[in-house]
Amino acid sequence: MCCFDSPQREWLQLSLSLDTPLPFESKLMPRVVIADDDPEILQFLSNALKAFGHVAATASRGDEALETIRTLRPRAAFLDVLMPGLDGFEVCKALRADASFATLPVILLSAIEADRLAEMAASVGATDYLSKPLSLADLRARVNKYLA
Repeated sequence: MCCFDSPQREWLQLSLSLDTPLPFESKLMPRVVIADDDPEILQFLSNALKAFGHVAATASRGDEALETIRTLRPRAAFLDVLMPGLDGFEVCKALRADASFATLPVILLSAIEADRLAEMAASVGATDYLSKPLSLADLRARVNKYLA
């Protein structure tokens, strides 16, 4: 099952040209960590964030995501709920237990029904959530809200 609709698929195809490093990418650009076990969703999110002016590091497992977040100290993290290793809830709990990441915006991603996802996100201290299938407009709204 795909994570985005036809117009978003067209946008993704266009954005694939952004897959090469931009000459101005540096430590000065905002860093974001994205974790999802679906490579297509990772690519979509990475390209979208790059198009929005952010550098994204990716992980396909929760334990990788946690290590990457601790190493890079990003400005935000987008975490799939269901991943191998640690799931997004466990990663979020681990981050919230560490005082140096207490205020890191953590946005959970899931196909779980929105009301239930909101409740679960709040219970682990997540900042926000996005429901799958992902909407480019919703993603942009979260980026603008937490990375402005």
